[in-house]
Amino acid sequence: MRKYSVILIALLTLSGTAAGNPAPATQAGPGPLAQGELLIEIHPTATELLSTGEPLSVDIEGIASAIGGVRYLDIMFVLDTSMSLRNSDPSDFRSAGSIGLIENLSPKSDTKIGVVSFSDSSKLTQPLTKDRGAVIFALQGLKRAGGTNIAAGIRTALAELQENGRPGSSRVILLFTDGMSNKRKALEATAEAQAQGVAIQSLLLGESLKGARILDEIANGTGGSFMWVTDPAKLPEAFLNLRTTGVDNVTLSVTGSQPMATRLTGGTFSGNVPLALGENRIVARATSIDEQTRESEIVVNVRDASCAALEVSAVNDGKPALSLNERAVEIVVDASRSMWGQINGKAKMTIA
Repeated sequence: MRKYSVILIALLTLSGTAAGNPAPATQAGPGPLAQGELLIEIHPTATELLSTGEPLSVDIEGIASAIGGVRYLDIMFVLDTSMSLRNSDPSDFRSAGSIGLIENLSPKSDTKIGVVSFSDSSKLTQPLTKDRGAVIFALQGLKRAGGTNIAAGIRTALAELQENGRPGSSRVILLFTDGMSNKRKALEATAEAQAQGVAIQSLLLGESLKGARILDEIANGTGGSFMWVTDPAKLPEAFLNLRTTGVDNVTLSVTGSQPMATRLTGGTFSGNVPLALGENRIVARATSIDEQTRESEIVVNVRDASCAALEVSAVNDGKPALSLNERAVEIVVDASRSMWGQINGKAKMTIA
C-alpha cells in the first residue's frame, strides 16, 4: 500500500461551561474556554495522486485547539519535584509520562516546550524550545526535594510564556503535583494565568480530596481540565490523555464515510484514511471537551495511471507557443507487428 502525507492543521476556538466535581482517575468537566476568532488552516503536501491499481491511503496530521491561538502551540510543563514524590512515585513515572507525551506529539507540529520544576520555590529548568531532545534531557534530570509551592511554579511558567511565547499561539501549562499547596496563593497565580490567556491543565497523583479540589479549581479558572490518578503506574497514560488544547477528540471521514478516530496527543492528531479513484473529500471533525464541534476539509484527487495523459509544451522557433495558430502537435506511433508483442502479459500497443 502506498502512503502519502498530507499535513492538516485545524485550529479552533470554542466556548465552554463550568466543570463538575473531580473524581479519581477521570478527566473532570470543562471550565469556561477562552473566547477568540475561529480559524481553520489546511496545509496539504499532495492533493493530486496517481493510482497504479494498488490500494492507496493518505496520512493526515494536524493540530486542533479550542484555547486561543491560531497556528502554534507553546507548552510549559510545570512539574512538582517535592520530597514526597520519593514515596508517592518512587519509579518516577512522572518523568516517564511527560517524556512519553513529548515523544508522541506529531513531529510536524509547530510546538515549543519548556519545563519548570517546583518544590518550596521554582526554577526554569528548560526555556521554551523546539528542540524536543533538550526538553527530554531536562525532564530526565529532575531531582526531588523540598515542599510544594504551586503558585511559584505557575508564575515562573507565565514569565517564560510572556518572554518567549509566540504571538497567536495556544499557550498551555501542564501542571503536575502529588500534594496540596497554599490555596489562596495558587488561585492568585491562576487569576494571572487567566488574564494572560493561558490555559492550565492539571494532573494530581494521590488520594487528597482537598488537593483535588484545588487543582480542579485551578484548571476550571483558566478553561483547562483536571485529571486525578491514584496509581503512579498510570501516569504515562494520564499524560497522553490530557486534553491539552481543550479538544476531546478528532475524527476523520472520506466522502461521507463512517468517521474514524485519530490519535490525539497534546493537541496534535494523526490518522490514515483510504482513498478511492476520483475526488476524495477528507473531513477532520474536532469535538471540544464541552461538546462543541468544528470541521475542516481537504480534497485529494486520485487519477488512474493506466489512462495515460500526454502533456506537450509547444514551441515556435525555440520560444513557447502562446496561441493555437502557433501550435502543431503530431503524435507518431509505431504500428508494426512487433508492437503486438507482450510485456508482462500486456501488448505493447495496449501499454502505449
